[in-house]
Amino acid sequence: MERIEKMKDNIQEYRVRRAETKRDYLTKYKTKVETDFVEQLKILVRNQRYNQTDTSDRKLSNLFMCRLKSSEYTGSYESILGLSCSQPYLDDQKSQLYWRPPYLYDNLDKDMGEVEKYLRKNFIRIEKYELFRLQQQLLYDDWQIWESIIPELAERNREVITHSPLHINDEILVVSGDYMERLKVIGYIKVE
Repeated sequence: MERIEKMKDNIQEYRVRRAETKRDYLTKYKTKVETDFVEQLKILVRNQRYNQTDTSDRKLSNLFMCRLKSSEYTGSYESILGLSCSQPYLDDQKSQLYWRPPYLYDNLDKDMGEVEKYLRKNFIRIEKYELFRLQQQLLYDDWQIWESIIPELAERNREVITHSPLHINDEILVVSGDYMERLKVIGYIKVE
């Protein structure tokens, strides 16, 4: 473990530059990212309408996004995007879909090549599992970037939810985190 931490320290400067570049990249393609997000949101609203009956007293209260750690092993890099009336994991009336946010994980192989170059300057032998652990760190860095833009995307496109026929609370929480872990509130959608 200590060796992995030394390796993380060794690439810290690269991770900071990479995160700035990634933010700029997502800003450059903001329209495409937002369009894709809205398409997924419309699918969720349509699915949620089927799950929510007209007589239901349960109101929509969460927009959630969960990182799937298993997708790091499969290489799909998908996450779960969903709408729920109560607790996302326990709600039997929730709607959710698997989604890979656009541009977020582009160039991961190239980035890992750069990481390996940095490491080769200070480490003679690098194991595959160590590279995988560092890749997981880069993926987590990417997820943090994504978490920082989700609330803005949700708020700017709130009418997709608020102007739908769904029963909605006065405020929708935007929550995020690892799947089946405690989710944290990262934003709100105000319903007018």
